[in-house]
Amino acid sequence: MRTVKELYDLINKQYQAREVFPHLPAIKVNCYNALEVRAIRKAILELDPQLGFTGPDCFMVGDSLLTTHLGKESTKLESIEEQESFLNVMCEHIQEVRQSVEECFDSPDRPYVMGDLPDGTTTNLSTLLKSANQMLEAGAEVIKLEISNQDDLANLAYMVDAGIATAAHLGYVPQKNKNQRYGKNLDEAQSLISMARSAKELGACCLILERVSETVNEVLSLRNDQGLPIYSIFSGKAHGGGQNLNVWDSVYIPDFKAYFFPPTSKFDVNTYPATYTEESIKTCFKELLELTFTGQFPKSPPEPLNSEEILKIMSQSPWSPTVKCEKNPLEMMSMG
Repeated sequence: MRTVKELYDLINKQYQAREVFPHLPAIKVNCYNALEVRAIRKAILELDPQLGFTGPDCFMVGDSLLTTHLGKESTKLESIEEQESFLNVMCEHIQEVRQSVEECFDSPDRPYVMGDLPDGTTTNLSTLLKSANQMLEAGAEVIKLEISNQDDLANLAYMVDAGIATAAHLGYVPQKNKNQRYGKNLDEAQSLISMARSAKELGACCLILERVSETVNEVLSLRNDQGLPIYSIFSGKAHGGGQNLNVWDSVYIPDFKAYFFPPTSKFDVNTYPATYTEESIKTCFKELLELTFTGQFPKSPPEPLNSEEILKIMSQSPWSPTVKCEKNPLEMMSMG
């Protein structure tokens, strides 16, 4: 069992490696069970050794388990009973993934396991700490927390003070705000950067950026001794950055028009579970890794910022307190 210090040392070591291997985006894998972990390990072993990729930084058991394996329409949980029941299910999957990661990656520097706090677990500090500790007891080493306002940053500080390694999820956070792109203008972009800096100052160990402008992703991802590891999703590519890759999305074709989803998907979701085999997962995920490492995935989203705004953002140091915004950054994000 790693201590929190050992975990932060590992994450820092992974971050430093981005400077040594700038051509390789760091990878965070969203997965849900042991079958997937085993298939991913086999996919990695079949990659061209010259790529230099030996494994992801981490595996996360996400609350999207509801919409993938459990067939729900969203990750929203209406009642306390639903919330408590699903948290128990999440912990069962965390335990399974943790055991499989330790079996498949037998190394002191094996990927760490992240648990994604599901809907309803941040309603108050008592529930937050109880839920996070339940995930830690199940095998999670880092807990992911959605951040969209001042209360969320206070929750982050509370968790870090309690000795919990915490990842901050910014931009589109499904439990709290609209499914849209964030960082669409200069004020909003600088607000995102300010929020990222606040998360760093409060002790977050890494950042997940979802549906943010590619410019914001780029400036936050540039290697910086004062910065944090970044893993982005639906936010384009960034030098020195990382990518979230979802094992389920690499296999199954979404039932909606999905321009930015992995192009490796081969099966209709109605064929699950018959088509969700170790071989099919391995084949699809290997292809997705190869596309990611050769720069073919992900696709860049349309850039909402104009050239002058891009230049201004890229000329700033995002981790220093020099980035100014006339409006409160937390208010800007909650308005999004």
